[in-house]
Amino acid sequence: NTTDAAETVTSECVPCQAGYRMSESQTCEICDWGSYSESGNACEPCAEGTFQKKRGAACSQCDLGFYSSSPGATTCASCPAHATTVILGATKLSDCHCIEDY
Repeated sequence: NTTDAAETVTSECVPCQAGYRMSESQTCEICDWGSYSESGNACEPCAEGTFQKKRGAACSQCDLGFYSSSPGATTCASCPAHATTVILGATKLSDCHCIEDY
């Protein structure tokens, strides 16, 4: 029983890189807008208070003066005029507070 080295195939599972997921056809596909995968397995929507700047990129917290109340956001909503948030990653309009003297 001899085996030709050319016939030997090593099948090794290699995980997808972050921002991608394994498809049903066993190929790595970029996550949809507003979702991310750290492990290369399933893509999860960006959490409330975060958004995705670029498809396949990690989710980022909303900046001061912005909020995101929906999972899977690709942008953050701006606080009304003369209002801002006091935390990064604000999740609702009520996190916007009037700026002093307004």
